[in-house]
Amino acid sequence: MRVLNVRAGGGALVLVLALVCGAFDDAAAALGDCAQPVTNGDGPVASDCLFVLKAGVGSATCDPECICDTDGNLTVVASDALRCLKVAVGNPGFELMCSCLPATTTTTSSTSSSSSTSSSSSTTDTSNTTTSTVLVPQRVVFLTSRTYDPVEIGGIAGADSLCNALATEAGHAGEFRAWLSLGDGTSTPASRFVRSAEAYALAGASSAVVADGWDDLVDGSLDAAIAVDEFGDATAESLAWTNTRTDGSQWVAGDCAAWSARVGTTGAGQPFSATPTWTEAVSEVSCDGRRPFYCFEQ
Repeated sequence: MRVLNVRAGGGALVLVLALVCGAFDDAAAALGDCAQPVTNGDGPVASDCLFVLKAGVGSATCDPECICDTDGNLTVVASDALRCLKVAVGNPGFELMCSCLPATTTTTSSTSSSSSTSSSSSTTDTSNTTTSTVLVPQRVVFLTSRTYDPVEIGGIAGADSLCNALATEAGHAGEFRAWLSLGDGTSTPASRFVRSAEAYALAGASSAVVADGWDDLVDGSLDAAIAVDEFGDATAESLAWTNTRTDGSQWVAGDCAAWSARVGTTGAGQPFSATPTWTEAVSEVSCDGRRPFYCFEQ
């Protein structure tokens, strides 16, 4: 027996009561739109949110799961249903952040018919094209909204912690790691990151694809520049701490004393670039400064 501790007001209570009363007979649902496993309109309605709740407590399944992952943390829990409901009733300040990307598939079928008369005959081919959109999982990428000097970063582990704190603040619950390398090459994105086959996409409503997976990420160029922060807001920063090559390996020997002191120089990238300069722009940037850095969901 599942017991839910509900403290979110009447909307949550309605969801729980509907769940207990068995609002749905189906054990699985998928229509392909974020937070819409039941309906297929312009946005979610109460019945969608009730199904998300059932999925969150394990009595139903969304396929793919990401259409019920309304907060984008790659898992479906009861709080996803509450976010769904707040969006459904028009509560300001809430948006859907399903961990999915649209992928379009096109199917073409052909039929033929024939007719004849005493003097002629003809055959007509008719092609019907159907286009459908499904959702696939994605990994969130952002540039930190705040700038840090190396002392504040506090090493690679400190940078990872800062990434996760900012991600949590923006509603991203996955694990994040910083795109930073040590000068001796012992700790780099190539050695620390999960080499995801899923797409990397910018934080925020646009969810623009940065790369179609790890191999695409480290091929030298990006599909979209990482010029937004954890909330999806555009950045005005011209350089970001990296010391990392496009392939995820260490770039230069300087690393601001392992990202812990304002001494020496290191490598930096340009957030507005989708060319190799996104991470390899300036090889000798003074460590006595404040800059943002990139964070990638694992």
